[in-house]
Amino acid sequence: MKFIMKNFTFAPCVREYAARAAGGHEVWRARTLDYGGGITVVLVSPSMSSGFSMLESQLDPGATSRERPVDDSGEQGGFVLEGKLTIWLEGNEEPVTQRANDSFQLPARRRFRYANFADAPARVLWDFT
Repeated sequence: MKFIMKNFTFAPCVREYAARAAGGHEVWRARTLDYGGGITVVLVSPSMSSGFSMLESQLDPGATSRERPVDDSGEQGGFVLEGKLTIWLEGNEEPVTQRANDSFQLPARRRFRYANFADAPARVLWDFT
């Protein structure tokens, strides 16, 4: 029996610690969430049972996490793969705009929100505990 996620297929009894690209659009949809407002998130970790998980988010131009800030109990970090991502962190007056190859780390239990105000899509690899 194999488990399928995003573009990945893995056999947990053989390689529970690794995911390998498998191709095929039907596989992509298996672990994809549409957050609405132009944000799509894909679980890219082989498992969610360890101390951290990885997600890849794709943000269309103008996409935003909206006015309702995200508030997570775990720490989060990210790496901008493509495009630009603007982040507002609770307690900071000015947002920060990250570009491709920039990274960020958000403390646990601090509210934040994010958006892509650029004219091109953005892709971000998130790591969260």
